[in-house]
Amino acid sequence: MRKFSAAIFLLLLIPVTLPAQEQKSVLGIRKASRIVHSEKKHRKFKSVDELPLTYRKAARIALSYYPELKNTRIIFREKNIKTTMATRPRMDFLFHHKGKRAYRIFLDTRVKHEDGLLPSEVPFHALVGLFGHELAHVIDYKHKSAIGIVTTGIRYLGHHYREELENATDRETISRGLGWQLYDWSEFVLEAPDVSEKYREYKETYYYDPAQLKKIIRHQ
Repeated sequence: MRKFSAAIFLLLLIPVTLPAQEQKSVLGIRKASRIVHSEKKHRKFKSVDELPLTYRKAARIALSYYPELKNTRIIFREKNIKTTMATRPRMDFLFHHKGKRAYRIFLDTRVKHEDGLLPSEVPFHALVGLFGHELAHVIDYKHKSAIGIVTTGIRYLGHHYREELENATDRETISRGLGWQLYDWSEFVLEAPDVSEKYREYKETYYYDPAQLKKIIRHQ
């Protein structure tokens, strides 16, 4: 993974002929990057410190688009899972008030590509979008009662509801200003040569494709 300064330098090289919305997105990332740099000493997003250094910059930028999560306990963990990232409320959510819950964002550690991509293989811009999507799941959980979370888990087993929920999560991510980063993630995961056909089909079934994302972004 490139150093953060290198990532920002590359953003500066993006042609000025980008569509207005894409220029706005790039400017937003630059602004968020400055915020992260200026606030780093205050450690406002302490949970990010638990992440491997490789992912911290992207996570901090994504979190800067969700200021209401500043005091929310988000536990980042590397784990062998069947997707690139996944978000879950910590199991004790049944015993805590909404404002006291903790959430876990898992990052895949598998070496093989049978089911997905490792986060370490995701380009920086797309990684910001992926973190943004997972944080939108946290927002969804925060608004639900304990029974609502349980119901979500059960209904998620159904194909139609899973698609509805993931689409709604994408729209939340876009509304936060991370649309083009999410677009980059979607485009990357569908075109990466090492992605299995099984994982690609899963993404195509339950998530917006790049063309759909672009249409939603441009109508915001």
